[in-house]
Amino acid sequence: MSRNTRWAIQTIGIIAFLYIFIFAIVRNNFVYSGTSPINAIINNLRQIDAAKQQLAKENKLAPDYIPTMAELVPYLGRGKNGAGITPEGPERYVLNPIREAPYAVLESDWKPRHEGHITITNGTVFRIK
Repeated sequence: MSRNTRWAIQTIGIIAFLYIFIFAIVRNNFVYSGTSPINAIINNLRQIDAAKQQLAKENKLAPDYIPTMAELVPYLGRGKNGAGITPEGPERYVLNPIREAPYAVLESDWKPRHEGHITITNGTVFRIK
């Protein structure tokens, strides 16, 4: 193999590697950044549960007291919309009494944007593990 041929093959290989490497970086940074939508729902449930516990401790509430979302907002942080919890899809959060963990119920069929091959059906329940 001549010197020029070897140089051309090496150059094409390096350019192809750089193209693939840059494409992978751009795809990860601009196409999808963040957690899975399903994990975000679980994280919202954890935040709600922690807010319930803090509310109960500060106000000496009974274990069977059921708080409202308005009571929990000061304990939830700001969220994207300033209301604490940002819904990821068509879910509804069920707060439950203080002694029980909250859960989320899907109101309608949902295809998470970043998990395109999965459709989650109406009535799916998400719980803290």
